[in-house]
Amino acid sequence: MAGVIRVNLIGALGDQDLQNTFAWVGDAAILADALLLAEWLSIKLDQYFDANMTTGLLYGRAVINMWDAVVNDPLKPGIPHDVPTWAGDQTPDQLPQGTSLLLNFKAYGLPPNRKRMYVGGFTEADNTAGLPSSALIAQGNSFIEDMLLTKTVNTHDYLPIVLRLGAEGQYLTHRVLDSGFCSANWARLRSRRSR
Repeated sequence: MAGVIRVNLIGALGDQDLQNTFAWVGDAAILADALLLAEWLSIKLDQYFDANMTTGLLYGRAVINMWDAVVNDPLKPGIPHDVPTWAGDQTPDQLPQGTSLLLNFKAYGLPPNRKRMYVGGFTEADNTAGLPSSALIAQGNSFIEDMLLTKTVNTHDYLPIVLRLGAEGQYLTHRVLDSGFCSANWARLRSRRSR
């Protein structure tokens, strides 16, 4: 039976919590694989963006949820997990709170067919005339390309998805992501999490 794994990576920037959520579907939802996917997501954000982020930003925690891909499979308690800790490297002035690089993911077919990630913590060094620098946009597109690849963990394959949940957090449906792009404009971090 197919299983879904969702990782909510949690960072802190002063008194602001930053959350980046990503989900995958595989032949089963296996905890050992989920822990490695959480670590991989943290490593990838570090790889692509830490050199551009303010020194006040710190990542190192994740919460994992898993479902069977069966309609109305209930939300189970989240599993906390420590992921590789990393911090930003930039010392220029931080952009206003909530200013984020917007990463758009798309899936073919009927809704839900899109997912957004709001990545915050950047500085004026990547702000060009009020827009993200071309170098940062290129990094965002490279990150998206990496996230769209099938992930093989402990010989199990996982595909990236957009996940739709019910009001009580129960599984409803998902679509496999197949494309994406980095927005050329800054976005404001929204209060609700993207699923």
